[in-house]
Amino acid sequence: MSAENEHLPEAQIEVMPDRGRHIFVNSTLHGIPFQHHGIDMGDDTVVHLAPEKGARMAIDDKEQNFSVRRDTMKDFLQGKELQVIEHEEALPPEICALAAEEALGQSGYCLLDGNCEHFAMLCATGRWESQQIEFSEAVVAALASAATKGIWSLGTKLGAKALLRSATKVHPAAMLADGVELATLMASCRYGVGAAQSKQLARVSGRVAAAGIGGVLGGPAGAALGLAAHTSSGVVADRICKEIKRLIKASARTEKLQNTSFVEALDGNN
Repeated sequence: MSAENEHLPEAQIEVMPDRGRHIFVNSTLHGIPFQHHGIDMGDDTVVHLAPEKGARMAIDDKEQNFSVRRDTMKDFLQGKELQVIEHEEALPPEICALAAEEALGQSGYCLLDGNCEHFAMLCATGRWESQQIEFSEAVVAALASAATKGIWSLGTKLGAKALLRSATKVHPAAMLADGVELATLMASCRYGVGAAQSKQLARVSGRVAAAGIGGVLGGPAGAALGLAAHTSSGVVADRICKEIKRLIKASARTEKLQNTSFVEALDGNN
């Protein structure tokens, strides 16, 4: 029990059914949609990783304004609709709430590896994860895969065959497979499917589409070529995404929550 609740009778603590819920609100920044996450403390307050003032999303915490704070539910919502996440493998609500309270005052923020969702997920499940980041990486990978196919196709048309492997000689229509991946990702996100499962569904859908498109264009051989090209462009796209992520981290101040027993204890579960 936290020091804050030590003076409360046990029966009074038990009448807070919302305590320890993982909650979030949908928001936007410069037209970019994102979710802001926190832990419901059951007393009309929320513990969350946020700046004292200003935008709740940034690449890093250059101004050193981000910290684990306790604000009123009204301030957390900012007029948005409350959303609740039910985890299949969640820590007990009271453990989640106590972990959030233990983290109060910690500072540090990194969009890719230490945002508000990472914090809330760590409290709620013991895992340092961000579904938003995983979805974003999958979307960027699909776009990079389409761009890679476009370059390969253009190179073939320009006669640069000697510089290209046979597997990369693709028809522009092959980029439709990446569109199928994007559509699958968006649909999965809308219906609440987890990031890992969504990425798997998207990859399978993309490969099926690639083989189908190749089959329409060139029969069985075209199907095999379409699948090979899609798989190859996917590998290239993954490498591009990893490099982009590395560069962003290298250019940003990537301090995440640290230096407390809370993080040392729970971060060991990742």
